[in-house]
This record gives sequence, C-alpha cells and structure tokens, in this order.
Amino acid sequence: NPKKEYGLVGLAGPLSNFLLALVFGLFLRILPFITSNPSVPLILGFQIIVLVNISLGVFNLLPIPPLDGSSILFSFLRDDSPLKLFLSRYGFIILLVLIFSNSINFISPIISILFSLFTDLPL
Repeated sequence: NPKKEYGLVGLAGPLSNFLLALVFGLFLRILPFITSNPSVPLILGFQIIVLVNISLGVFNLLPIPPLDGSSILFSFLRDDSPLKLFLSRYGFIILLVLIFSNSINFISPIISILFSLFTDLPL
C-alpha cells in the first residue's frame, strides 16, 4: 500500500529524533549512578542533544509540507482532498509565515514536557 508506506517513511524521521533523545535522556538519568562526580560539560552536551532532537522531532511532525508530518497526514487523506491540495500548494508559504512571525512558539510547551519526561529534569 503506497499511501501507508509514504506515511511510515514520514514517521521514520521524527521517530529517529525521539529515539535519539530518549537514549541520551536515559544516559542523563543513569549518569549519577555511574559516577559520583559527572562532568558538567558532558551533562550539558547530553541535555543539548536531547533538546535539539526533541525540538526537531516535534517541529517535523507539523502537518505542513515539506515537513514529515504532512506525509503522515497525506497518507490518511484522499488524493483529491481539498486540504491536501491546499497544503501542497501553500504549505511552504504557511511554514515560512509561522517561522518568521514567531508563531511557532506554540510547540514550546510540548518540547518542555517531553524534555522533562525523557530526562527527569526541568527545562
């Protein structure tokens, strides 16, 4: 089923970001048990890796072309769907408007919750 496979391919990118964030988040959780004095640059580096990968994963799930979230959404829509046609035509413009108008901040709470969930640290 090509539509289903198209959606699964679109899901692979954000899932790889979340998996990488989860692995480094687990490292942050177990680091105090491994060593009594963990290196501060190492901790900060792991936190940055987790934060960047969560941010990329959440951002990439937005259902706006050319992001992966659009391929997930399009796998559920008919080929002649008005929403699919509209997003295919104007998605890049919508994405630029969201980014440059600073309206993309609505994903910040999601990123903060996932960061706390993965690392057990506040953001």
